[in-house]
Amino acid sequence: MNLMPADAPMIDCQQLFRGLIDEPSARQQFALTPDSGLPEMASQIIAQDSYCYASVARAAAAILRIERDMGQFVQDHIEHQLWVHKRRALWLSGRIQSESDAGLRWRVDGEENRRATEGHPTILISPMMLPYEDALWISSQMLSPREAVIYGEGLAPDEMYSQVQKVFGLETMRLADQPRAILRVLRQGGVFLTYPDFTYESHLAQHVQFFGMRWPMSSGFISICSQPGTLLTPAYLAHEAAEVVIHVGEPVEVELPAGGQTDKRWTQHLVGAAIARMLEELVLRNPAQWQLLPTLVAHCSQRAK
Repeated sequence: MNLMPADAPMIDCQQLFRGLIDEPSARQQFALTPDSGLPEMASQIIAQDSYCYASVARAAAAILRIERDMGQFVQDHIEHQLWVHKRRALWLSGRIQSESDAGLRWRVDGEENRRATEGHPTILISPMMLPYEDALWISSQMLSPREAVIYGEGLAPDEMYSQVQKVFGLETMRLADQPRAILRVLRQGGVFLTYPDFTYESHLAQHVQFFGMRWPMSSGFISICSQPGTLLTPAYLAHEAAEVVIHVGEPVEVELPAGGQTDKRWTQHLVGAAIARMLEELVLRNPAQWQLLPTLVAHCSQRAK
């Protein structure tokens, strides 16, 4: 069943926040905003319902059957989105030039689960909750000395990647735009990172059931996850004050029925369903900080159909 109404708003779900960082002058100003000022900004967005974002967030929260106070949930979600984009503003404006400038600590909850994956091809299954720049260096430090490969639409060793690399090194982190590069790292016991909860329209997608609706998931990602011996490791992140906690769950190897590996369609269906269930559980652990929350009810022009 597809719960997304035919007349759902045709909006770019990040348009509201991108306006804060796209222009250099706005970016510089937003980067100077203290975190203590974000709650007031969130309240103004809710009061004005800018770009209908608050209304969309409420509708998405209803799909997730959020049991807490809805007003506070929407406030928390928008505050987190503002924090994510403020972090991006700091990076894009060049204000982070050293590790101390980053002003962010991290720790792992479930370290024994992370260690259990060492020596095995590992794919981190994690919803989108952090800005790209911080996800890069935190993942690199958490997984070091293991080699890790990250994939994303249009990723290249661009100016921003180079800036994060200059500050944090990223010696064991690699960018990939081809499946064979990802498979090479996995065969050597490395780790593959991407955002499985979003698939760009240019990618071949297979549809899975996700929170009761038809949801596109990258066919290539599912295929890589289905490689024998690969450990799918669930993780969700929680940001509070100046700390990010990475909650790592028990790794899972999808076991295919006899003959399943010879039937590609069956394998894709089974593994895709397993990833979708894993993602649902992870999102529900910290729904207010899931960046893609509004895409549950609002059309997103960049996403695969």
